[in-house]
Amino acid sequence: MPRLRNTDIPVRFPVRPLRAGQDAKARATCGECGLSWDDGIVTSMTPAPSARCPFESFHKTLSERQKRARENRKHKATERTRARLDYHAAQNAILARAEDIVDHPEMYGEIAAGLLRSSVSTLRLAKLKLEGY
Repeated sequence: MPRLRNTDIPVRFPVRPLRAGQDAKARATCGECGLSWDDGIVTSMTPAPSARCPFESFHKTLSERQKRARENRKHKATERTRARLDYHAAQNAILARAEDIVDHPEMYGEIAAGLLRSSVSTLRLAKLKLEGY
């Protein structure tokens, strides 16, 4: 799950997020954004009342980033599915054309039909495997 980064908080913001391993008098960590701060330092926003995150105003940034990440994953999955369908459609078209040549040697010539016979058998088996038979 994406978390807010220290760099998401402006330098002039009154509360500074703690870095990993940084000491604090009263370390507090937000369960939503994952940032920690020293609640023992008095600022206009700390100590945080009712255990509220001083970085709440930046949680929207986090939500937007999570939403974009979800949309990107959906888009990539859709594109992969579309590519698979295009690939299988092309394979089926090739198989249909090859079967036509094998089934009508008088139209395409015996040599072409003979050369394709083993390929058509292999393609038919592959198609059956793809269809789950």
